[in-house]
Amino acid sequence: MKVWLVEQKNKKPDLTDWQLADFADFCTQNPKVKFRLTPLENKRTLSQNNYYWLYLTIVARETGNDAEDLHEFFKSKLLPRKMIKIHGKKGEYDFQKTKSTTKLSKADFGEYLEKISAMVNIEMPNPRDAGYYID
Repeated sequence: MKVWLVEQKNKKPDLTDWQLADFADFCTQNPKVKFRLTPLENKRTLSQNNYYWLYLTIVARETGNDAEDLHEFFKSKLLPRKMIKIHGKKGEYDFQKTKSTTKLSKADFGEYLEKISAMVNIEMPNPRDAGYYID
């Protein structure tokens, strides 16, 4: 699959000369190909998630808690909640749902990790030294 990352200027694609030539060449060689434009997502990366679980393991070792329990605890304390109403009205079946870390942006996920570190006072390992590149 061929991918072009294209910036926008004034709500229009801003292709470099190289991208434009490459795209034109690709279209000439593949006249029956369909294209789909999708927005680039800014969600936390798999690398960030793996680093998070490494850090949770370190915190678990230091505190004697289970990493999964820590994950649920930190989400409940640090992430916003959403009120879910059954039948669309306030009642006995209402509950608050905690936001998922999967939905956090890269920057928000970084802040989430920093808040955890400040809360437990356990230093996070250097991502590069730990074998993770946080982008």
